[in-house]
Amino acid sequence: MVSIGELARATGLPVRTIRFYCDEGIVQAHRSQGGHRLFDEDARNQLVLIRRLRALGLGLDAITEVLRGEQSIAEVVAVENRTASIASSRRWHGGAPRCAPSARPRRTSAKRASVCSPPRRTAAPPASAWCDSGDAS
Repeated sequence: MVSIGELARATGLPVRTIRFYCDEGIVQAHRSQGGHRLFDEDARNQLVLIRRLRALGLGLDAITEVLRGEQSIAEVVAVENRTASIASSRRWHGGAPRCAPSARPRRTSAKRASVCSPPRRTAAPPASAWCDSGDAS
């Protein structure tokens, strides 16, 4: 059993975030006689997995479903990818233009063009880069 401070150093997560996950019931903590939170190896492994899934852009609801065994990592990643794809297509095909012409012409049209042009799309890392086969269990 380790303290919340030791767990924060081991996982790279802030103490406040770990407390939040405990309060939300995402991670279980044991209590010492003095009322301090103590964590076992399972809690550390869960926090490492949560951090990886958050880095993929998954929300806490999806992560909670994975931790409870309601969905697999592959299922929630596929749903998030579909949702992101739909949102991206709406952003590119609808809505207001990203840049409106100004009343005064600017001297640096190249600068304006770089500011007004849509951002370049970059490929996201595959889910397999974040998910080790040992993390899902």
